[in-house]
Amino acid sequence: MQKVKKFFTKNLEDVVSLDLRALGIFRVFLGGIFLIDFLDRLKDVSIFYASGGVGVVENVGLFNGTSFSLNFLNGDYRYQAFILIVGATLSFLLLVGFKTRITTILLWIIVISVQNRNFLILQGGDDYMRILLFWAMFLPVGVRFSYDYLKNKTEYKKLDNKSLSPVNIGLIFQIIFLYYFSALSKSDPIWNKNFTAIYYSLSLDIFVTWLGRILLTLKPLLVPLTAFVYYLEKYVGLLLIQPFGNWITRTIGIILIIGLHLGIGTTIDVGQFPWIAICGVMALMPTEAIDFAISKLEKNKYVNRVDLSKYIRKLEQYIPEKNPQNTIKLKKHIREILFLTGTIVISLFTLSVTFVSYIWNMNNNKANIELIEELRQPFVFVRMDQLWAMFAPYPFTDDGWYVIQGNRFDGKAISLFGSNTKTNYEKFPDNYSQDFNNERWRKFMTNLYYETYSSYRKQLLRYMCNEYNSDDSNSEKLESIEMHYMLQRTLPDFQTGDLQNLDFGRVTCST
Repeated sequence: MQKVKKFFTKNLEDVVSLDLRALGIFRVFLGGIFLIDFLDRLKDVSIFYASGGVGVVENVGLFNGTSFSLNFLNGDYRYQAFILIVGATLSFLLLVGFKTRITTILLWIIVISVQNRNFLILQGGDDYMRILLFWAMFLPVGVRFSYDYLKNKTEYKKLDNKSLSPVNIGLIFQIIFLYYFSALSKSDPIWNKNFTAIYYSLSLDIFVTWLGRILLTLKPLLVPLTAFVYYLEKYVGLLLIQPFGNWITRTIGIILIIGLHLGIGTTIDVGQFPWIAICGVMALMPTEAIDFAISKLEKNKYVNRVDLSKYIRKLEQYIPEKNPQNTIKLKKHIREILFLTGTIVISLFTLSVTFVSYIWNMNNNKANIELIEELRQPFVFVRMDQLWAMFAPYPFTDDGWYVIQGNRFDGKAISLFGSNTKTNYEKFPDNYSQDFNNERWRKFMTNLYYETYSSYRKQLLRYMCNEYNSDDSNSEKLESIEMHYMLQRTLPDFQTGDLQNLDFGRVTCST
């Protein structure tokens, strides 16, 4: 009986355990992605964050209904840039693992503040980055490969790489929710019966890369690839949490997920989403798989030639010694009570957030389950709200391109968007997906297509008018500016609909 109990206990521990080294790698990649993200946002601080920009939430103080943001306090572009620079600095500190716990908490506050400033430029990758950072606040992500490790080497070295914590459950199921509910939202037959969704996805010129264009020509592969994506998202969670031989099945699941996102990231330009998804699943790498990889690397003659120890010793001399602290000696039973209380609180917290995440995702998929307001409001306040519906219930079929035409006082019409020097109303621009400065612009311009956000079209045109006419290098000023969307719908079997010119508005420029 004891052997049976031990067998099941061991297998259940494998399911909920996370490796400290995997969490360290996860932290490094998470910090790096945030660092790149903040630096990228700095390029658009005036239009997407400062007062007078487009889609910017008004400055209303620290709190705005059910949300908060440090960016609400001041609309000046210099203040907004300062917030982004603070975010980039904290991201770097997270990457190197400096005072990891407090750094992660401060970064989480900055991330929520920045994302609450302008919802028009947010996409699924932003949601996932924010949610992974939330769980990172409660996980030991700074115990390996970090400044904190070098400073507390004696203490941290004693810790077993296989870490057990109730918080692990929250992160594991959050990753499973991403894929499972993404599959549930893909309810159209082109995903789960006809398997033509990848054809439609790769036909969207706003997203497709040069490699995606090549893949689109390989017609026999499109149906099986669609089926692979759909069923992988729906069932990969089982590989991650099945209890027997978990390290093997979990490793297979991680490899499949990484392969999925490498395929997405190289064929469809959807910003940081594929890379943050890879980062998230790396936190689940099992101890046995890491030990196996290390044993193989140690036998590699090229790896053995690289000696990092001398560089680490040089680095350690710049790290101050840990100050001796007078620890309060508590009686054994008091320590046990405190430990038990902490474990219960953390367990209840983890289960509550995971449960609410599940209900939230079920509601997104039209389940008749309502969250009570007492749970919904805190969930939204800490921005754990989520919607996993990329190309769901079916990929966009309204393909097309923008023409933003500036009309100068000298009678000349110029193009103010894209790579063309002349306005283009006739054919799709070459490599149209590269006409966007970054993913923020792509998401913003995609949102402008919808009637719901039509009021922001003229807001953008007025902003562009002011920017152009205030630039002294432009000797001829704009008299007006107009926006058109050249719609060309994607039809089945590599056919396209008739080209339509949609008038998205016109404004007169002030000089």
